[in-house]
Amino acid sequence: RGKFGSGLPYTPEFLNIRKAFENTGRSESTFNLDFKSQYIYSFAGMDALVFLKVLNLLDTRNEEVVYNDTGRAGYTISTALIGTIRGVNSRDDFFLNPSYHFSPPRQVLLGLTLTY
Repeated sequence: RGKFGSGLPYTPEFLNIRKAFENTGRSESTFNLDFKSQYIYSFAGMDALVFLKVLNLLDTRNEEVVYNDTGRAGYTISTALIGTIRGVNSRDDFFLNPSYHFSPPRQVLLGLTLTY
């Protein structure tokens, strides 16, 4: 099963000031491909269903939630505007926000169901 998305809308902002009308920006398009296969095997009066599911088969990094100033999940322009930050973390660590994220990586699920 495959899915394609044209990209979700967002409102462009710079330093928390709206640069355009609401939802006039559009994030990157998304693509996802999943795979599913199953086999039923009968023996000794029981049925065994063996299945394999691979979610995000191509391991695509789709941007799901983006920064309003760049329209990307991986970076923000605000990091370039701030000078040196003193402390344990770097400037990029200071701006790292886990709510701006990518889709989950590839997942492989193998299972067995027995019915009697």
